[in-house]
Amino acid sequence: MDTVILIAAVCLMGIAAVWDIRTREIPNWVPMGLLILSGMRIWCGSYRWRGAVVGLVIWGALSVIAYFLSSRGGKEPGIGAGDIKLMCALSAFTGFMGFPAVLLGSCAAGLPLYPLLRSRRIPFAPCLTAGLSFWLLFAA
Repeated sequence: MDTVILIAAVCLMGIAAVWDIRTREIPNWVPMGLLILSGMRIWCGSYRWRGAVVGLVIWGALSVIAYFLSSRGGKEPGIGAGDIKLMCALSAFTGFMGFPAVLLGSCAAGLPLYPLLRSRRIPFAPCLTAGLSFWLLFAA
């Protein structure tokens, strides 16, 4: 059952990535779906609820701080609020110990796009999708 939930999470993140590339927005039902999948992982017994709560609180708080720091004093938009909601939901899905692997994979996927940052805004959901895939391959 856990495999089905993990595949559903990757599919949900794939939808978020395509949606973010096309519209520069992430619909609210994607993070909610990830939170529901987190609950299903806990209910199936393949995941402990403490890991989800601690991951959501600590990594979610750090994601919100990154949101405020990236806006550069409110002058320029930085990380979007949809990206922050997606990061908070991913931190609940992967837990406290798994979310650093997601961030590492996201950074590795986004690093080649860094030169484009000066010219335009880059959607972050595809990088988070790559980070989730990295976590599934190497850390899960």
